[in-house]
Amino acid sequence: MTLYQELNERGLVYQSTDSKVLDALLEREKVCMYLGFDPTASSLHVGSLVQLYMLAHFARRGHRAIALFGTGTAHVGDPSGKNTPRPMLESDVLMDNAKKIQIQADVLFERLGVHVEYVDNFSWFKNLKYLDVLRDIGPHFSVSRMLSFDTYKRRLNTGLTFLEFNYQLLQSYDYLHLHKTYGCTLQVGGADQWANIIAGVDIIRRKTEQTVHALTVPLVTLSNGVKMGKTEQGAIYLDAQRTSPFDFYQYWRNLTDVDARRFIYIFSFWDFEKIENMLIDINSAKMQLARSVTALVHGKEIAESVSKAAKSVTHSSTIHQALPTIKVEKKLFEKDDSVISFIRATNVLKSTSEIRRLIDQRGVKIDGVLASSYDQRVNINATTILLQLGKKRAYTIRLM
Repeated sequence: MTLYQELNERGLVYQSTDSKVLDALLEREKVCMYLGFDPTASSLHVGSLVQLYMLAHFARRGHRAIALFGTGTAHVGDPSGKNTPRPMLESDVLMDNAKKIQIQADVLFERLGVHVEYVDNFSWFKNLKYLDVLRDIGPHFSVSRMLSFDTYKRRLNTGLTFLEFNYQLLQSYDYLHLHKTYGCTLQVGGADQWANIIAGVDIIRRKTEQTVHALTVPLVTLSNGVKMGKTEQGAIYLDAQRTSPFDFYQYWRNLTDVDARRFIYIFSFWDFEKIENMLIDINSAKMQLARSVTALVHGKEIAESVSKAAKSVTHSSTIHQALPTIKVEKKLFEKDDSVISFIRATNVLKSTSEIRRLIDQRGVKIDGVLASSYDQRVNINATTILLQLGKKRAYTIRLM
């Protein structure tokens, strides 16, 4: 099976330039490809894993894979998929973010045993002169064509700044620069980046008379339409300080059957025959997927530890060291030691009504004891308390 065919079968191809030509090219020669990351946060999230897996797929097949950190373009902000301008971050914050997400990517690629190169577009944008860029590539961009793209059409009604309007030119310049400097002939990105990538393909054709390619990955959403990695508690990050390994594992473990059947192809390198056999027992398949992705991000030992912790809170009232720990000051509920006051102090649920609803549904346990009423008392003299919410969420509450 060719690389393009495998990516397509795994659900990793949304759109591409001539698929037959690209498929043949990837089999005929070793291609230099790149994929960009926007360093607007200090950690990648679950949705970013799709891009990391894509880079690894190309590297595993012997292609030259480059991860581009868009510190330079982040100074402008990509309007794609946004209704309002992105918050503008200072240069030092963007640089620091890029360093942190590179460390995350490094660990992942090392565990996969693949080599991926890194570049940062600030290294060439910082020395460019505005007039030179405008004269060099500006004449090749049609404003009317740019406004025909959905990204810009949607924003015209809510306000599109001139700064953001420059983003497509800068991303196109990235492709042109990487094509001339590294010989890149393929840019990969999310489905919402198609217009920007095609603009780069076009500028290279106009400037060099050479043909390069584009490939986009679907924006992965859950079966309920929610963007992957978003939960009631917020985004699921790769950084263990922002999302505990236990919660990370549980995110994958708690996938619906429908989502698990799709994601096991996207977020693994298992061959299709093995996956088909795994899916005979969907519950077991979810656990294997959860352990695999958690091991990739946090390491095998941690993955095994949180897997055991997840089983222990399901079948017992034992506190496990791998459970996420929340520190709570006792004084917050000294005057009211009811279960509602206690849970409110932990901030794991958003509102009192949500706490009441979960108690009504017999979904709250304190140290293994079912909370049967709103005013049930909690032993605030304890040092640690096991809080279980539903069947698959558990926390060690450390009282200070």
